[in-house]
Amino acid sequence: MAADTTAPLDKVLIPEPNLLDAIICDHQHALALFDHFTLAAAQGNIHVMEVLAGAIALDLRLHLQAESDCLHPSLGDSLANHEAQSSARNSQALEGSILEMLTYRREQKWAKLIAVVQKAHQEFAGHVHGIESQILPLLPQTASQAELTALARKYHHVKKAASLLPQVGAILTEAASGDADGLMKESFPDRIDLPESQQPEF
Repeated sequence: MAADTTAPLDKVLIPEPNLLDAIICDHQHALALFDHFTLAAAQGNIHVMEVLAGAIALDLRLHLQAESDCLHPSLGDSLANHEAQSSARNSQALEGSILEMLTYRREQKWAKLIAVVQKAHQEFAGHVHGIESQILPLLPQTASQAELTALARKYHHVKKAASLLPQVGAILTEAASGDADGLMKESFPDRIDLPESQQPEF
């Protein structure tokens, strides 16, 4: 048998993600969740729809907070006023859709849940187009690679510390009947008591 003369591959240092990488990855992840929801709705799979609605709501909430805290401030005066206003309006529309998703999910109003997720999908697709075509191309002109890498770290830190409540001001109190904490606790309980037969073994 001939000896294996294949030379071992050299390890290549993987560059740390920068802010553009983090945001684009978030966009693709959220769009994938929307696609999964669309398929579940077409199949009439209520259980999967319920799970995905919660996943989408959380994903969008953390993403919008991180973008607000890290992307727009990093651009400063480079962000045209109309672009800033458009992005803010789009984010507020999405925050409102997140609240509706959680409300209809809690109330088990599946037809309304499907409608609001479809609306949020369209809103988010517009959000992605605006951010990736109008705003992200400005970043390399306003920050160095080292700064963009540091902003990506901050971006992930903000997501870890962000509130899970939709940031829609007074609308939140009205739509959740003054029980914002209750809405989140019912939508995402702190613990689930499993039957003994399903308890994990450690």
